[in-house]
Amino acid sequence: MNRQILTYLERVKIRSEIYTEHENQPIDYKDGKINFFIKFTKNQDVLDLGSVDHFENNWRSKYWLFKAISENSSGLLGLDYYEDGVLALQKEGFNIVHGDAQGFSFDKKFDMITAGDLIEHLPNLDGFISSVRSNLREGGRLVISTPNPWCWKYMGYHIVKKRLDRVNKEHVSWFCIQTLINLFGRYGFTLLEYEYCSRRPYEKLTPLPSHIKHTTLNAIFIKANLS
Repeated sequence: MNRQILTYLERVKIRSEIYTEHENQPIDYKDGKINFFIKFTKNQDVLDLGSVDHFENNWRSKYWLFKAISENSSGLLGLDYYEDGVLALQKEGFNIVHGDAQGFSFDKKFDMITAGDLIEHLPNLDGFISSVRSNLREGGRLVISTPNPWCWKYMGYHIVKKRLDRVNKEHVSWFCIQTLINLFGRYGFTLLEYEYCSRRPYEKLTPLPSHIKHTTLNAIFIKANLS
């Protein structure tokens, strides 16, 4: 099955105003998403899924999650299905391999697995979560982020247009915190913590409750024993 849904130009344009405006700057550790991930991955041996983040040149941005994790973890391996992006980042010296987050296996187990804005792209959630579980040590943790479906912007698009068509063409699912708890609970994961965040200034300043004003939902789960 061909999963290369996006063209090269479409990859370049995704959040381009966020990434290109902040090229060649130090990682922004005050950013809500980066701060949430780093809080748990510091000094851990980490496997990061979806490392390219759509476009290979995004590594120059202060918002590139893989670089933030690499600066704080004790070890880091990345995996991404976008082969051209993986090859380009390997040439830049990043430890990223080509593979599918819906089915992967390594000869070691990791302390942490991270998946920033990835789960909404995956039609095979069983393959993804089963692979995560088998590649985590006992008590290992999974940190994810995903679009917040209850954000005022997304609800507004739906109210006005009767469907949310302003969405990445690779997205196939929406998740709220309760559906994430239900989903991962079936595979023996327990929620530890979650929070909402945004990057654009107007999103952060909107006078609404956190779970409505922010575009991103972050969550961390711990691998527990299956009963």
